[in-house]
Amino acid sequence: MLRSFGPSTTIDTVVAAPAEVAGVGVRAEALVSAGLGRASGGYPRGTVVVGSVVEELTRVCASAGCEWSIQDGVLQLLRVGGSLDRLAVVPSADTALLAASTSKSGKLTANALLIPDLVPRRKGDARSPNARGVYRVTKAEYSGAMQGDEWTAVIEASPVK
Repeated sequence: MLRSFGPSTTIDTVVAAPAEVAGVGVRAEALVSAGLGRASGGYPRGTVVVGSVVEELTRVCASAGCEWSIQDGVLQLLRVGGSLDRLAVVPSADTALLAASTSKSGKLTANALLIPDLVPRRKGDARSPNARGVYRVTKAEYSGAMQGDEWTAVIEASPVK
């Protein structure tokens, strides 16, 4: 990707360019919730975006104190370490949590039945004998087959501070 932006270009405009090249949508509320709305400042002398879409999105977002991911075909932006502004999902033995454990560093690894809203950057409130607390999902790998019994997710999460 190679694109130049003139003086006074806002950060949201620069973030939208690589997303467009990647063929993903950008919601205005995602930009605002990440602090990248029109009033967030930008590049007084302009800027150039050159390189892979992934590298440039990472660079531009990092310079603005946010991180990105693509969820359901749409660019998701959050402040670094932030979580989606939705109530936490509460996986427990009664609601789909099959197993959970925490590492010495406090990171959670859990196996659960499929929970549609348990996606990366979402808060989860784990309630199990081996793991309790509010976590931010960092990774979710789903398994399932149309003609099988396995419909599970392996979830990795970090404690919310």
